[in-house]
Amino acid sequence: DKVPEGFIFAVKGSRFITHMKKLKDPRPSLKLLFERASALKEKLGPVLFQLPPGWDLNLPRFHDFLDALPKKRRFTFELRNPTWFTDEVFQALADHGASLCVYQIAGRSSPVLATADFVYVRLHGPTGAAYQGSYSDADLRIWAARIGGWLRENRDVFVYFDNDQMAYAAQDADRLRRMVGVPLKSKSPQPQRV
Repeated sequence: DKVPEGFIFAVKGSRFITHMKKLKDPRPSLKLLFERASALKEKLGPVLFQLPPGWDLNLPRFHDFLDALPKKRRFTFELRNPTWFTDEVFQALADHGASLCVYQIAGRSSPVLATADFVYVRLHGPTGAAYQGSYSDADLRIWAARIGGWLRENRDVFVYFDNDQMAYAAQDADRLRRMVGVPLKSKSPQPQRV
């Protein structure tokens, strides 16, 4: 029922929108998504749309989808097919204030590029197998330097680890947080004796 002050939720758009409809006729699906997400009120943060790896670039449909998005919200796009990594796509994102989701997964990665006033990073593990392995200090220092640069540009930065094997995600997130120099905003409540 409660989250710490300043906490916001990131929401991932439905696979129905991205994988089944492939962004086609977006308005009814977006209406439903935001009706449901409205329960989060001011705690609603960035909304992620992860496009399927088997879907090649469709610029007209992408433009139509961007045009259908509600204004004054933050959107990020994880483009899993490299045909989407074009200047036209990056410019369309920038024109709509949307972020290119920067990611690493199973030996693949997106361009490291900021297209909005915020950057959204998903780190799915450093190895060739998705969701596995722990990031080395050297890898995390590279990410810390990038994050520091984005913060100096007055961009908000959201970083998510999804290498959850052996709880690496939580450990790597904490190590990166310390490298960037971000203090913990609140500590977990201590157990109470009864």
